[in-house]
Amino acid sequence: MMTTLLALLALAPVQDKQDDRTKRILDRIEKEIQDSHTRLLDDIRQIIRNELQKGGKSTPETAPSAKPYLGISLDDIGDEELKALGLTGGVKVGEVRGPAEKAGVKVGDVLVELDGQAVTEERLADLVGRHMPGDTVTAVVVRAKKRETVKIVLGERKD
Repeated sequence: MMTTLLALLALAPVQDKQDDRTKRILDRIEKEIQDSHTRLLDDIRQIIRNELQKGGKSTPETAPSAKPYLGISLDDIGDEELKALGLTGGVKVGEVRGPAEKAGVKVGDVLVELDGQAVTEERLADLVGRHMPGDTVTAVVVRAKKRETVKIVLGERKD
């Protein structure tokens, strides 16, 4: 009986480690599911937009010619500056107006994610272009070495 009790006590720390590991795994799975859900909704929205454009039927809010507007211009950022911020990528905000300004984006922020997708100068227009004016996008910016999440309601770009 005493031997069984000692064996159970010896297993307690192992069980705690397994519980912590299980919790980390479940948290990671939950995040992956949430990210997958967000990507799926974006894909569904894009399919609907494409079908509306093909059919020629649209409402003023979703007119195919409506172009989303984030409200930032970019500034140059070098590898050294990214490294100093602990980043491997992103775009530096050079000017802020409209939707981004209303959401709290500041000049000098580094935009690193848009709707869970990594942002590069080459990808930014495509990431924004997946949306319509009035859509809300989730942006992650780095400001003073701290990550901040902001919700931006896209405006309509007037060409």
